[in-house]
Amino acid sequence: MVKDAPHKARFFTGWRIAYIITILISGIVYLPAMSGLPIWDDHALIGGRGIGGGKSLSACFTEPFLLHYFRPLVSMSFFFDHKVFGSGPFFYHQTNLLIHVATTLVCLLLFRAAFQSRLISVAGALAFAVQPAQVSTVAWIGGRTDSLCTLFAAVFAWALIRSAQSCGPRRAAWTTVSVIGFGLALLAKEQAISLLPLAPLAFRCFSSAPHRDAWREGARWSTPYTITAVAFIAAWFVFYPSPHPPVMHALTEQAALAGRTMTYYTSLLAAPSPSSLHLLSVGTLERAGFWSVLPGLAAMIALTLLAARSLGARPAITWFCAFLMLAVLPVCNVLPLPSLVVAPYRVGLGGPAAAALLAYLFTSGYRATVARIARETSCGESLEAQESDGSYRSYKTDSNFARLRLAAGCLALIWFGALTTWGAGQWQDERSIFSTIVRYDPDSIVGRFNLTTALLKLHKSGPALVELDGLMTRLFHSRAWTEKATALAVLRDDRQILVRIRENQGNAIRPEGWLAALYGQMGFAKMDGLDRTGARNCFEIGLAIDRTNEDVNLGLAQLAYDAGKMHAAEGYLYVALAARPQRAELHMLLGHTLASMGRWRQAQSELETWASLQPWSGQAHIEVAQARSRRGDYAGAQASLEYALAHAICDPAEVRARLKDLRGRAASFLN
Repeated sequence: MVKDAPHKARFFTGWRIAYIITILISGIVYLPAMSGLPIWDDHALIGGRGIGGGKSLSACFTEPFLLHYFRPLVSMSFFFDHKVFGSGPFFYHQTNLLIHVATTLVCLLLFRAAFQSRLISVAGALAFAVQPAQVSTVAWIGGRTDSLCTLFAAVFAWALIRSAQSCGPRRAAWTTVSVIGFGLALLAKEQAISLLPLAPLAFRCFSSAPHRDAWREGARWSTPYTITAVAFIAAWFVFYPSPHPPVMHALTEQAALAGRTMTYYTSLLAAPSPSSLHLLSVGTLERAGFWSVLPGLAAMIALTLLAARSLGARPAITWFCAFLMLAVLPVCNVLPLPSLVVAPYRVGLGGPAAAALLAYLFTSGYRATVARIARETSCGESLEAQESDGSYRSYKTDSNFARLRLAAGCLALIWFGALTTWGAGQWQDERSIFSTIVRYDPDSIVGRFNLTTALLKLHKSGPALVELDGLMTRLFHSRAWTEKATALAVLRDDRQILVRIRENQGNAIRPEGWLAALYGQMGFAKMDGLDRTGARNCFEIGLAIDRTNEDVNLGLAQLAYDAGKMHAAEGYLYVALAARPQRAELHMLLGHTLASMGRWRQAQSELETWASLQPWSGQAHIEVAQARSRRGDYAGAQASLEYALAHAICDPAEVRARLKDLRGRAASFLN
């Protein structure tokens, strides 16, 4: 008798194929963003200014991230990207995409450990993979702060649950992994410190020990997380510059703002739309009145009640409810914030928890209900007998309800995926994304400001003026902003204008500075449209609001330079440089101004500073060469032109012609 060959288990089982498809989808939905150009903070991050100058790895720890934060892990990621890939935005997008794919994989492991269910783990990972709340953290290069934080927070959560489920050396090993994940999440974004209470709660929810013993274990094993958090806070105080003061409101106003913020983040995580995907202010919700406050408060109360009710029978639900609330509440304006009141990327950290809760909602009980019906209908009892005692009817109702929830979940995933793919495609360039933000959030100052900047770069002054006109009219609730006397009078009488600006822009820059910058932006748009009288009016109003504003001083300097008033132009430029000494345009115009007055030594110094700030600019090096030539430094002039030819963006024929002319003059000088 010949024995059968041993059965060989298949590698590609149905569930493993589902896992692979989930991972692939997490990358596919973001392919439209891969061709995107640098946007907003991306220029500072790729160029190095936002990561301590990009000088060294140690500067990533000792210099603030984007001038205001202690986020060395994010600085390091950009530092290595620049060393390996240079300045091409494609590879920075590639890194963001890989981070998101890795987070989706960790979410698969996290949900499987928490729920002990393949169906929930796949559904939850899919929900996270296509979650619209992650669009700005993945499609935008600058969103890497939140995507990195979310990745390591997911590692922290997964290893923490496995630690609570283990014992002995295995628990110690999992705790080590979890503490490392927690520490790295903190080094990516300080918001992760709010997750610290999840450590003791995990032992209550996932440990097999009796409840009282589980709490004791949780308190004991939470010590390394607490030490890590304290060490981070100490480093934060050492390296973080003086934090900006928060935007203060009266108690009732702060409560209303918190409620509206909760409403917005609830809609983004649970029922996203194109509007919630691109909101950077609460103006739309404010116009809805008190009714926009209630849904957010109701959602938080419901989440709290769900957590309390599930602690006994479904502790995993309790834990993920706590995860979501701890991740989101710090950015919900319960306490005043120093920056934008709302931004979609801020809830990226709560994404895994929201995905887990949605997956449980749509899939829990489906397989058990179907299996129970199969057992009941396959027994010897007739259908009529089952129907007579009502049991079959009950099972059938349960089955239909489970199938309905599963179908609703599938439809939600399709909508999430379509919205995420579309949203990722909006991050192509500054004009595309800020046009979309302004369309869905017309109250956003930062959206309009950046849109007009992009339009002016394209010399589309007409559309830029339309956008600025609409924004200023919304801010002042009238057209009083068009005249200096009336604008200043309204500002004195209605301080809410500055409050609205502060809520949009935060306290990094005084609201008067932002308002003056808006006037400066409008002045440049009018200059581009050859309306110099209108431009002067805008610049002068801006100067009356904030005399130190760099934009209005630059605009007035340009007008003075064009009118041949070089001493006036010089004065405006020195005021602007005191406010922002690293702005290349200021050094360029000051160099031109000094050259026009025959002060070539000073002009050369300013032009060299311009060239150092924009080394890719061939024109900067050409003008440095011209200044050196005028001062008789022909060797230095030749070196500048040769650098431009080898390293900068320039017209090679023009530079070669200048080199030939320079050599001729140098030879004549020597003879």
